[in-house]
Amino acid sequence: IESMNADKMALIAKENNISLEDVIIHAPYIVNLARKDPEKFDFAVRFIATEVSGVHNIGCKYLVLHPGSAVDSERSEALNQVAKGINEIIKLTPNARTVIAIETMAGKGNEVGRSFEELKSIIELVKFKNKIGVCLDTCHLNDAGYNVSDFDSILDDFDRIIGLRYLHCIHINDSKNIKGSHK
Repeated sequence: IESMNADKMALIAKENNISLEDVIIHAPYIVNLARKDPEKFDFAVRFIATEVSGVHNIGCKYLVLHPGSAVDSERSEALNQVAKGINEIIKLTPNARTVIAIETMAGKGNEVGRSFEELKSIIELVKFKNKIGVCLDTCHLNDAGYNVSDFDSILDDFDRIIGLRYLHCIHINDSKNIKGSHK
């Protein structure tokens, strides 16, 4: 973190009246908490724990995370593995006030997190509810089959299934894919 201009970022944010609490950090895509393979799972947990600590240390609050892909297990096992990983990350970073916001996914291949129901199943297994949330990605929502042109309906469904208290950020972007393409 020290070598990544965190102090300079904080100064620029302050000079421009940007609260670091409003700055959202996205975790790298290289980790997969859904992996059953113990070595790869442990790597993902340690890597994301380092990211959580870094987000906390620079004064930001939210870390957006792609939940992962069920490459070596069934979907339900992979969802449980993601929750297990998040619980382990929180144990490794007890003093961090960082909230992990699981990003909605398009459902490409074996990606988990392609529906509100899948996200809910992860959230239900996370022990510290104040450390977990969701980032809605409009491109991924479209590609997963949600009608983003009726966003009020999406929010109503999200509230009914997960609860708006877990919605921490929205990544607004477009998609060149047809609705439900899972790309």
